[in-house]
Amino acid sequence: MKKSKILVWFACIMLLTGCDEDRFKVKTKKRKVDVTKRFRAAAPLTKASFKTLVMSAKKAAAPPKRRPVSRPSSQATSRATSKVVTKKTTHAPQETPPKNLYLRASAGHVEAIRALGVVSSGLYAWSGGDDRTLIKWKLPALTPVKTLRSTKGRVRAIAVGPTGRRMVTLEGEGHLSLRDADGRVLRSSESPVALSGMQFARLDNKLLAISKGGELLTFHGTSLALQARVKGCPKGGATALHTDRFQALVAVVCGDGQLWLSTYDGKVNKLLKTKKKILGVSIAPDGLHFAVSTEDAAITVWKVHSKALDVQQVARGYGHVREANVLHFSRDGRTLLTAGVGRTIALWKVTAKALTLQRYLQHEGAVTGAFFLPDNKHILAVDTASNVRLWKRNGESAKTIQGPKIRSVSMSFSADGLSLTTADQRKIFSIWDLRKGQRHIVFGIHPNHLIRVQHAFDAKHLLAVDPDNAVFWDLKQRRTIDLIRPPVNDTISAAALGRDWTEVLIGTTQHGVQLWTIRGGPTRIYRHRKPQGVTSLDVHALSRRAVVGTMEPKIYIYNLQQFQLLKEIDLSKLTPKPPKGLFVRLVRMSSDGKQFVVLAGRQAWVLSTKDAKVLATYQHTATLHSAAFSSDGTMLALGSSDQQVHVMSLGDKKITTRLSGCRSTVGGLVWSAKHPVIVGACHNGARIFWHAKTKQSIVAIRPLGKTDWLTYTKDLSFAGSAGALKHVSFSNGTKTFPLTAFGGRFFQPTKIQKIFQTTFPPRKTQTP
Repeated sequence: MKKSKILVWFACIMLLTGCDEDRFKVKTKKRKVDVTKRFRAAAPLTKASFKTLVMSAKKAAAPPKRRPVSRPSSQATSRATSKVVTKKTTHAPQETPPKNLYLRASAGHVEAIRALGVVSSGLYAWSGGDDRTLIKWKLPALTPVKTLRSTKGRVRAIAVGPTGRRMVTLEGEGHLSLRDADGRVLRSSESPVALSGMQFARLDNKLLAISKGGELLTFHGTSLALQARVKGCPKGGATALHTDRFQALVAVVCGDGQLWLSTYDGKVNKLLKTKKKILGVSIAPDGLHFAVSTEDAAITVWKVHSKALDVQQVARGYGHVREANVLHFSRDGRTLLTAGVGRTIALWKVTAKALTLQRYLQHEGAVTGAFFLPDNKHILAVDTASNVRLWKRNGESAKTIQGPKIRSVSMSFSADGLSLTTADQRKIFSIWDLRKGQRHIVFGIHPNHLIRVQHAFDAKHLLAVDPDNAVFWDLKQRRTIDLIRPPVNDTISAAALGRDWTEVLIGTTQHGVQLWTIRGGPTRIYRHRKPQGVTSLDVHALSRRAVVGTMEPKIYIYNLQQFQLLKEIDLSKLTPKPPKGLFVRLVRMSSDGKQFVVLAGRQAWVLSTKDAKVLATYQHTATLHSAAFSSDGTMLALGSSDQQVHVMSLGDKKITTRLSGCRSTVGGLVWSAKHPVIVGACHNGARIFWHAKTKQSIVAIRPLGKTDWLTYTKDLSFAGSAGALKHVSFSNGTKTFPLTAFGGRFFQPTKIQKIFQTTFPPRKTQTP
């Protein structure tokens, strides 16, 4: 073998074993080959570097060639060139991409997980949630096998069949889908009423479901035909359902706090009412005991004495700080698992007359589902923080798939409209150059997640707010000008800039609102009549009017120039009247300061700033999270949990169009004053740009940590940093491909840059 080939193979070994040499070049007869070429994480991916990755992926996926028997000639040997694999992939490059292809940057869920189902063999589990995705997990490795997407709405419940070969998913309010073991839809059916839960009967081919009207419905397990419908809860809807594996007992938790017990044939029924409202139920494997959780965070175990459903309380225990609504017995019935909104899982030892607390398992969010695996040694749990965790029974964490830690959705355009600041992740906010379509400044100083970022009118300063600090930045020199802290034992819940980067109005959870002067400290403290947390606020700098929303829920209108309260509005007295328990989620003022919008639950009100008169209302079917006025104040964009943006004409008081593209809740919205562009911040980290006139999706940007970023279009043409390749992949529901899988068909940095230049042409800045 020649010396040049020996050196090439030696360099390959050094590369694969993690050699720290920065450069190792090998001389051949024709040219030099750089065998350890690495890409800088922060540098944009170029056409040449992407071509190198594609060629490397092709060689890694190609089958090995057979060595010829005859020795090759010296002439053929001299023409051979050295090739080096710089990145391996397990997927072969595709000529034609599959249908329904989309970009995916997370292996798990990006929003709250609401449903969990475990196959009887314990080898696989399914989870679904608010992001409309259904993921199949391999156990106990807890690796995602398949990712499917629901087209009917959020996945609210999963019922796995006794054999594990089929399952039924509840999507939206009442859409039932019968799926096989790989998740393919075999049959679909619409329930006549809205459902809240379901479970497969273990012995016969039946599917039990409960409705929000308090009914128990029985469906055929294969055809999904409705076979029976019984009214169980006299008042309110049904919230939880459970039946034992012998089908001797059915328990339904009613919305009024009662427990409806029934034999499987429905001949004997009984209502159990306790002093405290019942929230959850689980029947032991023997069918003779069941456990319930109540609103006082207590867990009680009951025994069924006869076929007449005579019950007696045998044990009671306290171990949760807040109420628990998830309960599950182990296969032997000796251990009880309880969990709920307190972010903890409690394990109890169950005996004939006692309930003993053994240990706690800590979660980051409210636990929405938890099961003992069939081996009785592991526990699988999911929560609202998008985490999937596999626990050992002794309390050790075996594996965790974490969701997005912080879903910061705040954004702000600069005064010239050519820069966009986004609050990306914990401690990070980024500034994007919209003329080039690249992220060029990253700040990572904040100690906590950011709740708002706002540009000053001079385009040189920026306000970044977290619960502990409100920092005023000089963007040109990249240094802080002033640091604002809340009162002792209090946190900042909202903030906004006042008079042209000289004032900041902050809202706190206990002390109302405070007006600060940059480099001058607090100048005025506005205290409400009684302590109530501020949830949102906004300021119109020219008129110096401020609108503040609270938890109560109430709206306060302030005159910052004269330091006085102008108006106090009680949302409970508005029309339509909001349900009890709601709070003001968001308040935003129009650019002229004459009107503002208030979001609470599924309702939106547009009110006049002068006299608090209701100008327009909107009732949605999903929770509203964000809002933005157009520059002329005639249009209003509303983002909701249905993953859409609803654009409303305030003159006609009607929804004119719906913008789609987010694959999660639209948590933030900004409407550019300089360009006809609406930007929506999705909870999965993407920022979607829509054209305000054509109502079409233009482009999307996605920060991927401190060093990497990605930009892409609706047809999946993309560009970004070199490190983005390790974060994002193509997915069509059943298969996942790396970005190099299609030979550079989608890598179009020139096209992406041209789209940004066309959408954001340079304009002269007009300082107000």
